[in-house]
Amino acid sequence: MAGSGRMYFGDVDASSEDSAVLNRQFVGDERLKRVIGLSSDGAEIVIGLKGTGKTALGRVAFERFDGIKWFRSEKSYDARFEVPATNLRSGVLMGMIKLFIIEQFVEQLTRDGAIKHGDLDKWVKPFKSIFIRAAKATEINAGFVKIKPSEFFSVDSQENVRAAWDSAIKLLNDVLQTKPSFIVLDDVDTYFVGLENHPRFIEGLCRAVREINALTSPPIRCLLLLKQGVWRSLFERPEEYDKIKHSMEFLRWDLLGCVSVLCNRIAVIRDKPKAIVKSMKDAQQLLRFEFDGDADVIVKCIEEIFSYSVNGPRDVIDLCNSIRREYPTDKITLAMVTERATRFSEEKLYALNGDFGHIYPEIPQLVQAVFQGFKTQFGAVELRDRLEEGVLNDPKSAKQGFGQQSWFRDATANSFVKKFFDVGVVGIARPHREPLFANEDNSVSQNVLLNSQLLLHKAYRLALGLA
Repeated sequence: MAGSGRMYFGDVDASSEDSAVLNRQFVGDERLKRVIGLSSDGAEIVIGLKGTGKTALGRVAFERFDGIKWFRSEKSYDARFEVPATNLRSGVLMGMIKLFIIEQFVEQLTRDGAIKHGDLDKWVKPFKSIFIRAAKATEINAGFVKIKPSEFFSVDSQENVRAAWDSAIKLLNDVLQTKPSFIVLDDVDTYFVGLENHPRFIEGLCRAVREINALTSPPIRCLLLLKQGVWRSLFERPEEYDKIKHSMEFLRWDLLGCVSVLCNRIAVIRDKPKAIVKSMKDAQQLLRFEFDGDADVIVKCIEEIFSYSVNGPRDVIDLCNSIRREYPTDKITLAMVTERATRFSEEKLYALNGDFGHIYPEIPQLVQAVFQGFKTQFGAVELRDRLEEGVLNDPKSAKQGFGQQSWFRDATANSFVKKFFDVGVVGIARPHREPLFANEDNSVSQNVLLNSQLLLHKAYRLALGLA
């Protein structure tokens, strides 16, 4: 519960937060206007690192949607399976995945009582008979369809898939008629197990979401929330990326955005009105409840906390919670931030596995090998030379865990500079401005990076022995 215990400033996991509290705290109304669900032409796929607010965005959009709705997350009881290895192209997978999503939606509506079991039976029986080659892949279980993915996703007859799809849409048309519906797909890598290792399936999923959103009868909106590491698996090995890229929205955060989130957590704790933060001055009244010093001192403290944030609001809340656990009653000071930052830095280093470990196994160990004993700011050429001479051509690297990975063996020093930027370890230094990291702009090219002055993200410095 916010304001007490180990999560004074609230839960860092938006999926565990009370929906009414989350709705009250939410500060991303402009973002809501740019996503489908509350906008007819919004983004259909929202992408971000862990902690950037994907789940919060999806839950608030879901909360505010007026109509029939289904939020699919790791906490749902619906079917989950291991994504099978397949040579099917994303366009073929698209048809199967959209059918699977709609079938799960039908089941949820049946559980909710919106669809009667008698009506469901009329659809389920032809569903099984339609899939002649997949007869062994489907079975009826308590009125629902149980799918064996290894066989279901090997079916190559699009005519059969279309027939099952048409049957499902007819059922939904009969039941929903003109009632608007909203599907939110969150934590997809937890129920499409191994998704991150199958870029064609990821692309097929994205295209399936677009196909569902193209429905007008019945009108269904579908929002896909995707971790940036999963998106990068697709981005590095695409087939038809041009067909989905314009449907995507990347979540980005700046200092004021994170301060706004923090202020509204404080507003809930202190039972104060929600704040509209357009400048640090707007935040001062709420920040003074929890932070020590005058306006300038508080700003410096907040800027220091934000400088450790790789992923956005979650890191800010997490670090503030850590300080509050150590100092339950004292107002937060810069000295307290410095004291708790070392442990936080170690956590962030190994947390790289959470977003990118499936693409770049053992990447925290590589970061240690490259940056320990190096410096916090450097030219891209310096970093490239250090990689070339101190790691890539060092015989000791082959004995390390990262040295045995194909992504390491097959890469060049130049490409590693880009990889370190892509995962948020390094950013571009900008005179008289905040440095640029991938969570603000992930479209920076390798050539631009190689001609830039770079710096190591502050979140990793203490863990690497760099002040």
